[in-house]
Amino acid sequence: MPLQFPSACLLIAIGTFGLTVGSFSSNGEERLIPTAEVISQKYCSLNNERFKVEITLRLRFENHTDKVLILDKQFGRFASRRIIAKNRESLASRDYEDDPIFDSFADNDPPDFHPSIHLLRSNFVLLAPGQSFERVSTVEVFTWYVNTSGRKNTINYGDHLLQIGFVGWTYAAKASQFEEAWRKFGQLITEEIYTEPVVFQIPRNPQIEKTCN
Repeated sequence: MPLQFPSACLLIAIGTFGLTVGSFSSNGEERLIPTAEVISQKYCSLNNERFKVEITLRLRFENHTDKVLILDKQFGRFASRRIIAKNRESLASRDYEDDPIFDSFADNDPPDFHPSIHLLRSNFVLLAPGQSFERVSTVEVFTWYVNTSGRKNTINYGDHLLQIGFVGWTYAAKASQFEEAWRKFGQLITEEIYTEPVVFQIPRNPQIEKTCN
């Protein structure tokens, strides 16, 4: 698929319990519970005013229903939305510091893309109740060297909240025909789902690397 996204990820299947629901409303939040954990941050030279922060996250998605959930294997890999707010009050009032929306949909589907058993087994994951998977993903944010107020899309040093949205169905084909054909195997996830907000911090004087991958 001819898509471009600002993140790279790794999929890991696991079993896990005891997660909380994200604060941003989503239709699937009572079925598939997502959380995020910051595992590393890297600071990259950009220009004289700003630097780039590469935040590596461990994303976890758990099935909290009594039925099997069907997920695209690419689910959670590319964000449809990345929200940054100063605190929970700002997040609740939707006073965001940064809120880019990414194009998550394909212009064309792969060859022979139809609701077959072969496609189900090769391109999708079946999560039993209580089962989950993890994905390691990197997102990028931009930060001012000197604190600047009243400017969106670039943040200042200090504490922030990060919340990420993912679309369950990104193909050009209508999801309804796949939902119907695969109904006996489980419930196909197609809606947009948001992670639990996670706190991250930009230090005042970070170690800036001249080059980043």
